[in-house]
Amino acid sequence: MFNIFKWKKSISKPDPNLTESVQEYNQRLDAYLLATGIVDSELYASLQGAYSYDAASTIGWLNSKFSVLTSRLKLKKSLYLYDPDSLTQIEIHTASEFNNWVKLRFPNI
Repeated sequence: MFNIFKWKKSISKPDPNLTESVQEYNQRLDAYLLATGIVDSELYASLQGAYSYDAASTIGWLNSKFSVLTSRLKLKKSLYLYDPDSLTQIEIHTASEFNNWVKLRFPNI
């Protein structure tokens, strides 16, 4: 059985207690996204922060996370994305639904 709590600890930012590199953090985050498809409010805030920073490197990082989520959809697995309007997780089943969420929340991506 998959243990979400193993992944959840400090997933939205590097864990200072782990002394992990940025590359290691990104590998852990990508594994988490592929395994769970969960973008909770904390991770959503990190995604929004990258989007708002508006630098090539942060937009590239954001696109790489969206690519991982798209890969999960290709495996016919759902996504569970934070909706700041309703303050809930919404379940996404298709690339079209995901693209609509991205266009609404990150319009210039």
